[in-house]
Amino acid sequence: MRYTKLTALLLITVFSACSSSKKLSKKGGDEKAFVSYFLQIMVDSDKVAMKLCLSPKYIEEANPPDSAEINTFSIVNFKVEDYERETGYVSALVWGEKKEDWTHKLTFKVVKENKKLYLWSDDKEFSNNYIDPWIVVEYWVNEKK
Repeated sequence: MRYTKLTALLLITVFSACSSSKKLSKKGGDEKAFVSYFLQIMVDSDKVAMKLCLSPKYIEEANPPDSAEINTFSIVNFKVEDYERETGYVSALVWGEKKEDWTHKLTFKVVKENKKLYLWSDDKEFSNNYIDPWIVVEYWVNEKK
């Protein structure tokens, strides 16, 4: 009986370790790099490439209209800031021509599907035929020093 419990515990541990490839990283290096990649696409205004960054599971579940576009800001630059492992949230500051004129904080949810990183949106309403790729947007923030 004791060996059965020990064997079961060992199998659960091994299974958990094998399935951890779906988990996000501890320090968020890959997740931050992915958000940085996405924001660079936003700077370049490549809406097709931005849409490819959305989670296929999100697209399947939310079922946005084919004509829906990714909501965006006309950013010139950005700074990826924080990562929360438990939620997969990565936040970044974005701004236009003059950082002091406007800076917004965008929080993205990064998910891993089939060993690839994607953005998850909670947007299911597609107001004005747009998909918000972020989870939260805070307008007119100042960078804390």
